[in-house]
Amino acid sequence: MACTIAVARRGQQRSLVRIFQPLRVATARSPRPRRRAWARLTAFSLRDKQVGGSALTGSVNSMNASFRSFAIGLTLSVLLLYLILVAQFRSFIDPLLILLAVPPGLTGVLVTLWFTGTTLNVMSLMGVVMLTGIAVSNSILIVEFTRTLRQRGSMVRDAVALACRVRLRPVLMTSLATIIGLLPMALKLGEGSESYAPLARALLGGLTLSVVLTVFLVPAAYLLVYGKNTAAS
Repeated sequence: MACTIAVARRGQQRSLVRIFQPLRVATARSPRPRRRAWARLTAFSLRDKQVGGSALTGSVNSMNASFRSFAIGLTLSVLLLYLILVAQFRSFIDPLLILLAVPPGLTGVLVTLWFTGTTLNVMSLMGVVMLTGIAVSNSILIVEFTRTLRQRGSMVRDAVALACRVRLRPVLMTSLATIIGLLPMALKLGEGSESYAPLARALLGGLTLSVVLTVFLVPAAYLLVYGKNTAAS
């Protein structure tokens, strides 16, 4: 395998470009060209390790960059959401209780993508970011109404039970409207919906599991935290 080294410029930086030319196909009787090619490749790899390392470039780099940017965006969105809720509720505990709706949603996303055979790509990650806002909004309805009932003089257990009964209908209505609207996209029924199917499937799975568990998880955590404080006082 012959090799030609050229100097190219990318982003005002010099880089070495190696152009490999394949050798003739070696037969079973004459494996020498294949051995020489393998020896040269090994020598090139050892030389790169001694100089500073070599790496394969292509679409993998852009995909990794997209995953890193979405991970940073999701982390920043959750952090900013927590800070906004802290300023709104004037408490550090209530926003944490509200954010308990996010982990069940992420679990639903992973289960749905695995069950449908969908890969974790840029569109599904966009669905995860959208899911965070929808799941948190459902949790806010329960926690906010529970706080209002407690300020009116209700006990913690009674306030939690009444808030779950009253807020269950709006939570189900908004979630079912979103789920039904995403079904055609998730099933690839419309034209051009193939590219948006991962987003719809991520939202469907995450939102379904988040709604089912939020109605039980968030009130139970609220009662566990504030029930002990009320009993102690």
